[in-house]
Amino acid sequence: MSQLTTLIFASSKADSIWALNYSHSHRQEKVKLFPTDVPALLHLLRTHPKVINRLDTFIKPSQKLRLAVTLPLKITQQIISIHPHLQLWVDVFRSQLVKALSHYYILHRLTTKTSCRKVIVSPVSLYLPAVRQFARDYHLTFQVIPQTPTPFSSQLQHHLSLYLEPIRWFLAHPQELSPFILSFLPAPSPSRAEVLIFSNGLNLASYHTTIKALSKLVTIKIVTDKQNFKDRLYLAKYSISGQQLSTRHLFKAPLINSKITLTHIKSTPWFIRQSSLRHLSQEIISQTVKASGAKILAKKQQAQHLIAQVQPKLVITTHDPGPSGLSFVTAAQTQKITTLLLLHGSPSLVHFFYSDFQLIWGSIMKRWLIQIGLPPSKLKLGGHPIYVDYKRYFNHHQSKSWPITIGILTTGDGNYEWHQPLYFWDLFCHLRSLRHCRFLIRTHGMQHLRPVAQLARHFELKVSLTPHFI
Repeated sequence: MSQLTTLIFASSKADSIWALNYSHSHRQEKVKLFPTDVPALLHLLRTHPKVINRLDTFIKPSQKLRLAVTLPLKITQQIISIHPHLQLWVDVFRSQLVKALSHYYILHRLTTKTSCRKVIVSPVSLYLPAVRQFARDYHLTFQVIPQTPTPFSSQLQHHLSLYLEPIRWFLAHPQELSPFILSFLPAPSPSRAEVLIFSNGLNLASYHTTIKALSKLVTIKIVTDKQNFKDRLYLAKYSISGQQLSTRHLFKAPLINSKITLTHIKSTPWFIRQSSLRHLSQEIISQTVKASGAKILAKKQQAQHLIAQVQPKLVITTHDPGPSGLSFVTAAQTQKITTLLLLHGSPSLVHFFYSDFQLIWGSIMKRWLIQIGLPPSKLKLGGHPIYVDYKRYFNHHQSKSWPITIGILTTGDGNYEWHQPLYFWDLFCHLRSLRHCRFLIRTHGMQHLRPVAQLARHFELKVSLTPHFI
């Protein structure tokens, strides 16, 4: 009789320690351990490198895997066609379905190659609703790695770091303290404007040259979501002031039934039954609407109020599939106001928007977007000022004590991007011969890759995981 396999997905150091103890105490099982984030990978590299299993040796890039990424948009659009009042959640549903189907597909591939009887995951290693659904479909035992409470000293250290980060920044850049403090003072904002811009601090800073040039030609009103420290720092650095959306529900949000019924979903991937996909989609929608329904609807009502008050001729956003940006786009289009989307990152295989037009970076990008199905009439050629800011960013962070600095840009959603730790592992292995260089990694604001510098030190490399400040 062949030995049954248990799959364990660990993301933290504590998860990997628990997994090793489990393996030692269950020798009758064949345990395959997959680190899905840097802390777990780093601990195993230091202590038990031979037990590491790489997901990319089982999951090869293929059309089948891409189905798990491209189909969620079609499925989400079908859901919205059934329930059009859920349009503001389109990108939230899509991104959650991408996680669900991708991780369901991963488990499907792994279990077809192993005699799997049990799946054990940490809460953030794989998407739990997808794992639960897969375990039900294939009659597997499903377990979540127990999470120990964070020690008080670690909690205190984390809270202190939130305050120490801006202190360290201003000690290194004292000239930016005064504009930052002044940004808290009430700033004049026009009640009427020809152009209304909705964005966050990072994207506004990336396009600050464009915004300043535009403000010399027309009156502009800038609106942002709630501003955290970094948003305020970005805006203060480039003398951009904007009105924040209120986090309080100033308007009474109508109730939304989170129990959504889906009678039929087309475009079911081959690796999941339609009934399972329907159940998974219902769970994602219900959880999302229940968690954020009132807040998103309150933003929609604020957007409608601002559009009616400002009466712009043009509304610009930098991410209109998101609930906040889409609130302004739909409010403007209801009033027959033109909407424009500024591209703030390189397009992926799944690229869609709801604005009337999108300003893109050049003719090559336009040809590629047309090839993947976007209408040429909605694509407007523009420049790419964000490149200039990236160049300025890396030049600003060069170190005189190092002869060569190599800059690396990353993006992604954070802990759920299991392939990124493997990417950095391979990258640092290949860069060992460049120990005389300094590596500067600029991550996306949504990422949680701070242990990357520790992983680099494991390979005797000097890496600075810089703050996200421009």
